[in-house]
Formats: sequence, C-alpha cells, structure tokens
Amino acid sequence: MGSGEPQSGYETIVGDIKVSKEWVEENLKGITNVRNLAAMTGRGNSMSPTYKDGDILIVDTGVKAVDVDGVYVFTTNGNLFVKRIRKRLDGKLEVSSDNPIVKSYDICDEKDQL
Repeated sequence: MGSGEPQSGYETIVGDIKVSKEWVEENLKGITNVRNLAAMTGRGNSMSPTYKDGDILIVDTGVKAVDVDGVYVFTTNGNLFVKRIRKRLDGKLEVSSDNPIVKSYDICDEKDQL
C-alpha cells in the first residue's frame, strides 16, 4: 500500500481504539510494547488481497529495523509505504507488494532507507 505519494498528517492522533488485554495477547504477538501501537488506514491496492484499500492497520511504532521477514510500515523520501520486506542473504532488503501486478524492488542499505 502506498503509491509513494507524500503522506502529510499521518502522525495525527484522532482518537483511541479500545481493546481488551486478552485481545492484544491473542492477536498481536511479538509487539514491542502496547504503548507503541497505532492505527492507520491503508490506502491503495498494492497489498491486496492481504490488506484492502480502507482497511484499518495496527502498527507497532517501536519496530525500527527489519529483524524478521514480514509486513512493515516505513517512510522513505517523505513517502509512507506498507510493504512486505525480506532480508536477503546478500544483506539487501527486498521490498514487495502482495498484489502480483506490482513489481518488487531492493533497498541496498536499511539504515539509509528505513
């Protein structure tokens, strides 16, 4: 998700979503801290069918590096993206969308780009 268009105001707090501690423990395994959770609306179809345009995504803002393969929310050059990232054996990061019509690309240096 994310067409690479600048995303202004994506850090704006507009309210709270209340869930039980049990729901968090059941559905959000491996989070850094419950205080690091934020919700955002996904835009676009690049992560379809996993996420659809308009889906609410729960994001762990405490994740600062790609330690395991998975779906990450990141910014680069002022643009916000939701993409699947895989760390390759050569150290590069492969960024892909779940929608097969969207091409994958590589990021050479995680520290410079994420």
